[in-house]
Amino acid sequence: MILFMRRPDRAFRTIIERALEGMRDLLAESIRWDEPVDWPDACPTSARCFSPESARDEIERLIATLRDDEVFQVTDYHWLLLYECLAYFCEVFNDADAPTRRAYLGDGELASIDFIDLETLVEVFFWDTDFLFATKSLDELGTDGRAMMGISDEAFGIAHGLAPHRDDLVLGRVQPEIVARTWEDDESGPLFDPRSPHYPAGFDE
Repeated sequence: MILFMRRPDRAFRTIIERALEGMRDLLAESIRWDEPVDWPDACPTSARCFSPESARDEIERLIATLRDDEVFQVTDYHWLLLYECLAYFCEVFNDADAPTRRAYLGDGELASIDFIDLETLVEVFFWDTDFLFATKSLDELGTDGRAMMGISDEAFGIAHGLAPHRDDLVLGRVQPEIVARTWEDDESGPLFDPRSPHYPAGFDE
């Protein structure tokens, strides 16, 4: 699993896996037939840093990480892929008809979901969106300013459209006590409510 800001519930785990699987399969099919999907349109910032092949391979790693019993810290390059795959999936899902939405999430309890709120998902599960900083903004901060704000070298590389080095894609194991402390029970209550067509529930008012 990935160390999200909040412990993923079943709905989010399903959504993020489907988002990654869908983009992986789309890329793999286009590579196989030498008909590249419009990668810059689907994931515009990721496309500046990853080729379709490298994106497919790294998305496959993220899927495996999500399914791992151990918890890992990922880098800003991974957060970027997670974000843009999720954004693409939410756009397609929210525009789809009811049968297609059920095909995406299954006919079980998650079938009640007919709208996924990307903005709220990012607010709840993502630590920050430094990977979306504009190039000019980071350049103006300078090295000391970026360090003071805790902006990673990966975020700087992303802003400049640089392909990741091997060290930029290292997954770090998180100690169980840190995971437990991070994912203490949230008093705000569950995010999924089968009576609500929105996910996360309670944010559509």
